[in-house]
Amino acid sequence: MRTLLRLARALAWLTAVLLIAVGVGGVATAATPVPDEQHRPELYARAEAALAPGLAAITIDLEALQVQAERLATTSRRALVDLAARDAEAVSGDLDAGDAIVLEVGTLATRVDAALRRLPYGVASDRLGPRMQARLVAVVDAVDAVRPLAGDWGRLSGAAVPAISITSHLEQHDVTAFEATQEGAAGRYAAALERLTGATAELDAAQVIRDRLAQSVDTSTLDAWIERNRTYDAALVRLYTALEVSPDHATPEILAAFAEVEAAQKLLPPDTRALIVIIGDLAQGGLNQAAIAVEEARGALTAAVAAVH
Repeated sequence: MRTLLRLARALAWLTAVLLIAVGVGGVATAATPVPDEQHRPELYARAEAALAPGLAAITIDLEALQVQAERLATTSRRALVDLAARDAEAVSGDLDAGDAIVLEVGTLATRVDAALRRLPYGVASDRLGPRMQARLVAVVDAVDAVRPLAGDWGRLSGAAVPAISITSHLEQHDVTAFEATQEGAAGRYAAALERLTGATAELDAAQVIRDRLAQSVDTSTLDAWIERNRTYDAALVRLYTALEVSPDHATPEILAAFAEVEAAQKLLPPDTRALIVIIGDLAQGGLNQAAIAVEEARGALTAAVAAVH
């Protein structure tokens, strides 16, 4: 009996010792931090060293991308200014410069993306520490930031071209219509009518562009401009036609046509400020939004590049 009691005590003691040992081991495990790059840098050093050359090359291309994004943002702002000034030649130069920049951005982005894929370890690799993983994520973010730039610039360019074309046609109409009145004042009515045909052609060309934009742009100011100038041109045509038939006598037809010209002339815009409004209306259809999108992409790229360093 004593032997059995002694054996039972020994087993109980052994059990208690084991429980204490397990408990102490659990506390020790809880108190020991999980190895990370701060406490055990050697866990990631070899893998991150293998990434270093490729990441350095990627960083150089990202910095070049940042420069190009800055240039594109500057070019988009300049295009808006030149368009507001109705400087067709300057706008054309801006668009050509932007096209070249967008091509360079695409080349650099493709190169960065390919270099990222060639790295021996990816973003999710457990061989890399959190900081290195964050840098690789920043590279991905940088490429993603510039992907929309081609589309953004395409929308800006696509809106700028019709805007400058419309204003060019309207301005040329005014020049040609004025030349017609000069011919009429000199008594050259056939030449005046020929000039008015050219003026009408300019309005027709502007109308074609207007019809393409009407689904996405407020054309109310443009419509009023075109309609009032058509009314004025038609009145001049009636006047010069009547004068050509009776150049020496003020017939009722001539008097009525002259009154129509005077009435139509009073409805014409007094200056070219309405053209600024027209350009502003067209800008709402894509120019301003596209320029803002370019700025946003540039800002996102700048933040991503800063995170890579």
